[in-house]
Amino acid sequence: MIMKLSSVVGVVSLVLCYFLTSLVQAGFNNTSSDGASNEGHLYIQIDSPSNGYEFTPGQDITITCNATKTLPEKGKQMYEMKMWFCDINSDNECPNADGYCPNTSKDCSQSGNRYDMSFAASHTIRKAREQDSGIYSCAVYSHEPIIANRTVNKQIIISIKQRVPLNFNKKYTKKRTISTKQGNMVDLICICNGYPSPFVTWYRNEKLLSNETNKWVSFRNISKSDEGRYHCMCENRLESITSEKTTIEVKDHSDVFVLEAACIIAGFIFGMICSFLCVSCTYKK
Repeated sequence: MIMKLSSVVGVVSLVLCYFLTSLVQAGFNNTSSDGASNEGHLYIQIDSPSNGYEFTPGQDITITCNATKTLPEKGKQMYEMKMWFCDINSDNECPNADGYCPNTSKDCSQSGNRYDMSFAASHTIRKAREQDSGIYSCAVYSHEPIIANRTVNKQIIISIKQRVPLNFNKKYTKKRTISTKQGNMVDLICICNGYPSPFVTWYRNEKLLSNETNKWVSFRNISKSDEGRYHCMCENRLESITSEKTTIEVKDHSDVFVLEAACIIAGFIFGMICSFLCVSCTYKK
């Protein structure tokens, strides 16, 4: 009796397994027989400006976005893509709504064919003001019925501030000469402020130090080959300024020994002269 029951259970299991396998092969999953997805995908990216780019009032700021879609099969009918922009005055639903280029003083234009695999549009803020700073979005929708997420969006932060002229912290960039022993540690510092945010480049004997773009240059084990005149240049897209020069002189060990010996001898001679003068004064008295 037990053996008959086991045989029945085994047959039922085989039939059920065959039935489920048939369902999967008939297309109840989302993957084709070669492992490729049966769904298309929609992407969007902001081509310009780069995130964190800083603007000043009065500029025309253009946000350019590019949308692309991928389909699992070639030769399918191309459906329309639609792109729109959300600015700081838009409501929270804007990025996910079936929107359009906003009909405001902020221009919106398109390039490319909406029925292609890629499509681009631009949103221009005319004569930007500080109050135009904030988060902007570009969004795209595709009528493609086989695309999984048919609405996607991308955000960018636009910063608009009044220009601040570049200036150095004179404590670190004044003209000076540094004399040091070979093997010592020396740091050169270039502190520069302003808006848009500046970047720093370093020069040695008027030649660019291509690998030095930080606000400091560090010598951990300085040698004679590091001697020279150094200065930094501070610049942004609006202006540039140049620091005073710092001269580095490196004394090797023999130079230091000779210098110390000369100081000792000079001190000894000076001491002898002082002693002689004191003796002479005492004798005269």
